[in-house]
Amino acid sequence: MIIPGFDRAACGLCCIVATLFPLAVAADWTQRAPLPGDRPGMRCILQTGPIDVFDGYQTTQAHVEVSPTKVTVRTTAVLDPGFNDVGLTVGNRPMVPADRYDGQRAVIFEKDYAGIVEQFKLGREVRFALRFWPTWPATGTHDGVFSLMGFSAAYEELRKCRPE
Repeated sequence: MIIPGFDRAACGLCCIVATLFPLAVAADWTQRAPLPGDRPGMRCILQTGPIDVFDGYQTTQAHVEVSPTKVTVRTTAVLDPGFNDVGLTVGNRPMVPADRYDGQRAVIFEKDYAGIVEQFKLGREVRFALRFWPTWPATGTHDGVFSLMGFSAAYEELRKCRPE
């Protein structure tokens, strides 16, 4: 059956664009500009743009930072360290659990840093399972999805960065 006004070529192009550029992911990996009060070396950090993440009660924001030694997810909401289900997943690979928290609003991945970076280079997007405070009633983990497009090139620039 042919539908009037239906353009197969346009439909195909839309499908390709939707596949290559999925919605609801941050896409920019940029070297973070130094901030007032930064310690030496703080400019050697890649950072994504912020995305909205539902924390179980409201929308909060999160972004990812990659330094030469660790991957950090920072949020504007308080994180809940009381469970062991916080982690990151690239594609269909097994989840990498978080290593520790840095204050109330950051979770750190550093033990398998080299493996994570390799996954980032090969992947299309990374999904972070985050758990937010309050723990009662617990709302489970909530996902933040970030694009990995452009990560490899940005990471090569990060490797050239030298602390001030």
